[in-house]
Amino acid sequence: MIAAQNIKVADAVCDSVNAASLGTGIVDTVGYDYATVIVVAGEGPTSAALTALKVQEGDASNLSDAADLVSFTDADVDGTTNALADFDNDESVIFEIDLKARKRYIKVVATAGATATELSSVVILSRAGEAATDTTAGGADFRIRA
Repeated sequence: MIAAQNIKVADAVCDSVNAASLGTGIVDTVGYDYATVIVVAGEGPTSAALTALKVQEGDASNLSDAADLVSFTDADVDGTTNALADFDNDESVIFEIDLKARKRYIKVVATAGATATELSSVVILSRAGEAATDTTAGGADFRIRA
């Protein structure tokens, strides 16, 4: 099996947020051992605008019990603690999450201040027990192989 075929694109969002919180849809991680969350900042005054960028988790399917799992300001893989002011135009951040012994549902939350912020994100679930057998099971609208 090709490992890249054993993934699911669980959620993606591309939006502009202004004086509000932007959250991806709630992602059900059941059947997967790993999540890779990629967030990309668009053009604009991103660094001055974000007040939070994090991934939350919970057991309730509506995430009424949501708790912070990881934040942009946590230490990165090099042990460096980052400030939101460091996340700027056309930059990206990758949250790598081992889902074993975690709560079932996750979502990405970005909170902006008064300045409009453009962000896009995608949640990729991987290390599934079984590979997706069709486009829908893989979480994509289209699945093309060459």
